[in-house]
Amino acid sequence: MKPALILAPLLLPLAAPHPAFPAQEPRREPAPAILSTDLSLDRDPDDWFDALLFLTLPGIEPKGIVLEHYATDEVLEKTKELLRLVDRSEVPVVKGIAGRLGRRDGVLTAPPHHDGAELILRTLRASKDKVTLIAVGGLGNEAWALHRDPALCREKIAAIYFVGGNPFGHRDTNVARDTVAAEIVMGSDVPIAWVATCAPDQMQKLTGEQEAAIANMGHPVTDFLAGTLGPWRAFRGETWLRKTGQLPGQGKNLWSLPAFSHAAGLDVGNPVWLRGHAHFNAERWTWFETDPRGPDRMMVGCDARSLCEWIVRHIRAVAEGRAIPQQ
Repeated sequence: MKPALILAPLLLPLAAPHPAFPAQEPRREPAPAILSTDLSLDRDPDDWFDALLFLTLPGIEPKGIVLEHYATDEVLEKTKELLRLVDRSEVPVVKGIAGRLGRRDGVLTAPPHHDGAELILRTLRASKDKVTLIAVGGLGNEAWALHRDPALCREKIAAIYFVGGNPFGHRDTNVARDTVAAEIVMGSDVPIAWVATCAPDQMQKLTGEQEAAIANMGHPVTDFLAGTLGPWRAFRGETWLRKTGQLPGQGKNLWSLPAFSHAAGLDVGNPVWLRGHAHFNAERWTWFETDPRGPDRMMVGCDARSLCEWIVRHIRAVAEGRAIPQQ
């Protein structure tokens, strides 16, 4: 049967999760997790907000950060600076695969820097609990780990949270960076939690006032975050910033907040999830087939404003050394 594209679910009410995928129950113990990210010096600074959440959410036990795509020495040092600011210097940071996987005569190949996949596999072997992987860039390191030890990954990965793609088959950056990796991950037996970058009403965007509030909190962490915005705006240029509504004073898009909230055992913003099967191939790109017994899930709605209000409260609590708000 031909899988159906998910169109109508984007119109579902946002007040409650879909019954096929109930709301998260807060966990007593934090979930061990690894973040794979395309952190950079001047590209999209939302990844630095992601890293802060990963390192400071009580429901996540950070086991490592894998740098991909912009995995330079400078980015590595800047990431370690953030770890020092939030007192998490013990969390390992490694350079992962920054290029594309390839296939030749049925043999999968990978460019240098396999430390990311090795960190994933080493963590899986050492952990008594299943490990959550959160990927907010390409999927090369997760795919290479799956290739190296598929049985271990099936046994020990709780889910791969992936931010990218969309259920309409429209091309996007995170999938396009490595289509071979996307095919491996989405075709694997590991559960996928998919936060697609597709619907304008799901876009989490800080307002200009919220961005200013973070910049004015007067803490090294908030100074660090605010300092990532200027180089990015300089790189993007006024025309692009005006087109996307992200000029100074207009705010900043954030893409990944639901993934971190949900991975931490929260349901901030009342996200709506569907169960089913995530798919990718080079012709059709990404799509989702609904199935109430399916292993995968896709978020199809959320209260974006509540998510942005939540992250501002979270950042303020980190800056003031207070207990982290759960909602």
